[in-house]
Amino acid sequence: FTLGAVRVNVVQGDARATLQGWQVQANAWYLDGFSPAKNPELWGADLMAEVANNERLRNFLSRFSATAH
Repeated sequence: FTLGAVRVNVVQGDARATLQGWQVQANAWYLDGFSPAKNPELWGADLMAEVANNERLRNFLSRFSATAH
């Protein structure tokens, strides 16, 4: 969807699968992969290389992680 001058692409699913073959060049990323200790496969070098292959210069990366006690 488009929000003013910003185009937003929401991709649901395992990032390791959904990024393969994705041709969009992103300015910002939001990864919801929990903490590296709980979900290390979503923070590995292979996935981060895929993110880098689909980014523009001056990129922004964000993630969310919460722990319930």
